[in-house]
Amino acid sequence: MCAEDKSNIHIIGEAEAGTRLLRFLERGLGLPRPLLFRLLRSGQVRVNKGRAKPESVLLTGDAVRLPPALAFPGRADPEAAPAGLNALPELGPNLRIVQAGKHWLALDKGPGLPVQPGSAHEDSLSARLRQAFARLSGGVSFTPAPAHRLDKQSTGLVMAGRTPLGQRWLSALFAGDKRELLRIYLVWVSGQWESAGAETLRDRLVQKRGPDGLERMYRLAGPEQNDAAREAAASYRPLKFIESSPCGPASLLEVQLFSGRKHQIRVQCAERGHPVIGDRRYGGPLFRQMLLHAAKISLPAAEDYYGESFAAVRLCLDPPWPAPFNYSIEP
Repeated sequence: MCAEDKSNIHIIGEAEAGTRLLRFLERGLGLPRPLLFRLLRSGQVRVNKGRAKPESVLLTGDAVRLPPALAFPGRADPEAAPAGLNALPELGPNLRIVQAGKHWLALDKGPGLPVQPGSAHEDSLSARLRQAFARLSGGVSFTPAPAHRLDKQSTGLVMAGRTPLGQRWLSALFAGDKRELLRIYLVWVSGQWESAGAETLRDRLVQKRGPDGLERMYRLAGPEQNDAAREAAASYRPLKFIESSPCGPASLLEVQLFSGRKHQIRVQCAERGHPVIGDRRYGGPLFRQMLLHAAKISLPAAEDYYGESFAAVRLCLDPPWPAPFNYSIEP
């Protein structure tokens, strides 16, 4: 007696939970959207033996059934678990995994590596993740992706979703109310910072395209109006001042972001006469790297998030700076 062919059934694993049904089918079958919509509308694709909408969110243990003429490639055994949650690959130079949770990854990004690919570069943090985890996973498994950005020349912590559910959770946090999310940066700037204590700086920033397509942000002055302006707010607290360095007098600042505007810290410092050391675009003193580092991230807990609970996450990472700019984060 022949064994039952279950290649048209897929049991959703932990690494796939949180994916919308249409996206899951696109990734797994490679079929055009109009055809997938027709299959869903006609009830030929079922979830747990019932009809499902394209935007339905799949949860761990859900059974997705295709019509008999279709099959999930490489997944004849519906109980076979993807390998993405069971292994952590090497990601190459200037990038490593410093901590991993069930639904997320914390990455240490070095200078010179962009988070996303661009016209001038193919190598990127997101491409490294996609390539490394694709080699570990089979079938329609999810590959991790960054949930936010960090400037190419900046260093430090970048969070990535390890599962679709983790990606959804992180993306909502980084795009939502910044009071729920703690992000601390360390930055060395030129000169002596005027304030002795913490102060919140608020600016309206707009983007201006420069030569060779380079984008540069600037601060609107006074009542100047611009519909493209975006509010930027952050708390700045001086930690240390040195009279003599390879770049002259310099101040170390701790910055807590309340918004996530492009080049925000670099612009707010430069506009006040204290450009970031190593930041050529905004007039900083020349140095072998830009001294801007994502040092701390704290994420709140979440209860019953699409059936999962997320514990609070607190991460710290010392900056990779040489003397006299070296600094260790207090626990």
